[in-house]
Amino acid sequence: MVAGYSMGIYASLYTAGSITFETGLLFIRKAYESIRGTLSSSDFGMGAVIGLSENDILGIIDKFHLNLLIVNRNSEYSFIVSGNSFHVNVFLLKAREEGALSAKSLRVSIPYHTNLLKDAAAELSGTVSITDVRDPEIPVISLLTRQIIADAQGAKNEVIRNIFNPFDWLLTQVEMHRSGIEIFTECGPSRALLKNSKFIPESGKFVIWSSLVKDGEE
Repeated sequence: MVAGYSMGIYASLYTAGSITFETGLLFIRKAYESIRGTLSSSDFGMGAVIGLSENDILGIIDKFHLNLLIVNRNSEYSFIVSGNSFHVNVFLLKAREEGALSAKSLRVSIPYHTNLLKDAAAELSGTVSITDVRDPEIPVISLLTRQIIADAQGAKNEVIRNIFNPFDWLLTQVEMHRSGIEIFTECGPSRALLKNSKFIPESGKFVIWSSLVKDGEE
């Protein structure tokens, strides 16, 4: 089973045989062009905070009237917020004052996974709808619904909805484990999800990708 973390949706669908590598690149480029063409400004950003609860975060957002949304939960005390860049910076400052273990800005200038990108998603849908997409050959789990993406239309819908809807990695990993997945790995150079897995109890074993690949094989 594969799961595409945020923009990893394209890699997951490619891995599952639902799209070609070239189609993945087309979707990425069209998504970016649609976003830049529909956003009214570039004053947006995202931030990551570790060590506060969801209620703590919502309390800060409400208290200081910040135009932000929680767009992902990695674990019970690890979240991503997205929205106005100035508000992101205010939030990170206040999160540190509240005792967050880590509160840092992500190197993006787009409010991914918020309704601010709904118009961009509508524009992206024009390209996705006429592009060849096949039924996944192996299960792909949606980070938006935690349901299996079983056919080509479901894959297309996921690509479109992914950019303007929040997701929940915590619930996704737990659901994958409940379905029978015992070993998880992170495909790529990062080890962020591997480290994060230590804070998700009873959710399977997370291992380094290289430990699953034999010498000289992929």
